[in-house]
Amino acid sequence: NTGGTLIFTSMNTKALMDTSDTVASNNIRMTLIIIFLFIIIVLSGLGLLYYYQNKQNDISASLAMEKEKYKILAEDADWSVWEYTHETQVLSNATNAEFEPVVIHQYRSKLIKDNIVFPQDFPALTRIMDEIIAGEMHFIGQYRRLTPSGEYQWTELKGTTILDNNGAPIKAFFRTTNIHQHRLEMDKLKTTAEHDALTGLLKQNIAKDRIS
Repeated sequence: NTGGTLIFTSMNTKALMDTSDTVASNNIRMTLIIIFLFIIIVLSGLGLLYYYQNKQNDISASLAMEKEKYKILAEDADWSVWEYTHETQVLSNATNAEFEPVVIHQYRSKLIKDNIVFPQDFPALTRIMDEIIAGEMHFIGQYRRLTPSGEYQWTELKGTTILDNNGAPIKAFFRTTNIHQHRLEMDKLKTTAEHDALTGLLKQNIAKDRIS
C-alpha cells in the first residue's frame, strides 16, 4: 500500500507539473499575441495619422495655389496668367487655351531665338526665369516683348511661388502685364526731370554723375 501511494502521489505531482507548464506556456503565448496585436494597432494608428496628415498638407497646398491664382486674376490689367510646375518644369498659360504647355527652358530659348524679347532685355528675362525655376518666393522683372503689330512694348512679369511644408517649391503663379504706356510716361517724366526747362540741356549734376 505504501508503494502504491507513492506511485500515485508521484503521478499526481507529474500531472500537476505538466499542467503548470501548459498553463505557463499558454500564458506566454497569449502575452506574445497581445503584444503583437498591440504593435499592429499602434502601427496602423501611425499609418492613418501619417495618411491624414499628408492629405491635410495636400489640401492646404491646393487651397494656397487656388488663392494665389485668383488673387492674380482679380487684379485689373492687360494681363496673362501663367503657371509653372516645378516637378515637371512645365509652363502653361491659364488665360490662353491656345497656348500649348511647354518646358520652361524651351520657352525661354524660343523667346530669345525668335527675338520675341528685345535683345537688350535678354539678361532681364534670363534672370527672372532663373528665379522662377529656383523657386524664389517672390519675383518681378520688366522687359520689352514683340507684339502682333511688330512693335516692342514693355511687359512686367510678377509672381510668387507656393512651397510645401518642407520648404520645397511646388508651383509658381505669375502675371505678365503690358505696362508700355506707363513705362513711356515714367521715362518722359524722368527725361523732363533730368533736363533744364529753359535750355533743354542735361542738368549739370546729372551730367557729372553720368561722366563719373
